[in-house]
This record gives sequence, C-alpha cells and structure tokens, in this order.
Amino acid sequence: MSHFASNIELLRKISEPLAARMEAHRLSAGEPTELAGFFVEPARSGELTVKYESGGQSFYLHSPYDPLREAQQYAAGALADAKEGNFAVFFGMGLGYGVRAVIEQLPPDTRVLIFEPHWELFYLAFCHADLSWLFTRDKTTITCDPSVQGALFQYMNLFELAGFTGLRLFSNPTFERLPLANHFAELASRVRYEMLAVGGNIQT
Repeated sequence: MSHFASNIELLRKISEPLAARMEAHRLSAGEPTELAGFFVEPARSGELTVKYESGGQSFYLHSPYDPLREAQQYAAGALADAKEGNFAVFFGMGLGYGVRAVIEQLPPDTRVLIFEPHWELFYLAFCHADLSWLFTRDKTTITCDPSVQGALFQYMNLFELAGFTGLRLFSNPTFERLPLANHFAELASRVRYEMLAVGGNIQT
C-alpha cells in the first residue's frame, strides 16, 4: 500500500472534506515528486528529503545525508530551548521528521497545532511519508491555510482554558527561509497576544 493510500484511510476518519480534497488533487496531479519548487529526493541514508529551488535559492529542508539523525538532534535542541506547557505550536512540517521527533517526547495530553502554510509541501508529504503519527494522535491538528487568521482560528478551536499550563512554540530555522515564513512570526505574535488576553481574564 502506498503512503497516499494509507494516509487517506486515516484522514477520512477525522476529516472527510480534507480527504475529498486530497483525492481530487490526486486525480489531477497524481503522486508527483515535485510541486511549486519542492523536490522530493532520496537522502544517502535511504530516507527521503526535500529540496527547495526557486528564485536563485536552493536548499534542503531536511538533511540530504541522514534526515532521521538530524531530526533527533533538532528535537533535543528544540525541547531544551522551549518553555514548559501543554500546548505546542509547530511552524512548518516538511516531511515531518523533526515535528514527529519532538511530538514523540511530549506528554500525551499535549495539544498540538502544526502550521504548514505551503499546501504543495503538505501534499508531497501526504504522498511520500507515513503520517499515521499525525492522524492518529489525539488533540493534534494540522492547518495548511496560508492565512494567519485561518491558522489562528484552528488554534483557538484546539485551545482549552481548563488545565492550560503554557504554550510551547517550535520553529525550524530552515523552514524560515521559505516564501510564506513571514506568516510564522505573525502567527506567533497573534498567539502570544491571545494568551496574554487569557491570562488577563484569569486574573480578572
């Protein structure tokens, strides 16, 4: 079974509209290895990586040598730097290596939002990566809405005041070089503002 086939089975259980969108896109585009400047390639370790090329830029989103080892190193550093809290927001996903490595070390009750504004990149991951870790984890969602307002809406839908202990923001410097990376900083600012408002209401 292809990754697309296994991913679509899981996605149907949690979002039939998104599953229908993915199937419609597959009918027109198939399961490509290149979309909008993103190229899926084999890394030396045998895992897949993604190269981005556009406007004179050319860089890898994941290691071209060993993406899994790189993901573990990223997770160790990201978890050490992040504040404590039971709500986590990830900016960018790619094929999911780094995000998955972090999530697997978070407490199971942590609510997780992944903001991947590059729809084409998410579609490539859907076609070429096992996303069962994403679609089967409770209190976890991904938004590919390129608008910050849409991503904030998903955040507030997932947010729950009762038991909230803090917010953890995870960003990958490589993803911050992508075209829509300015949305990451804007969403982070909006989320922090909302959390300050929540804190003020609690004090009141």
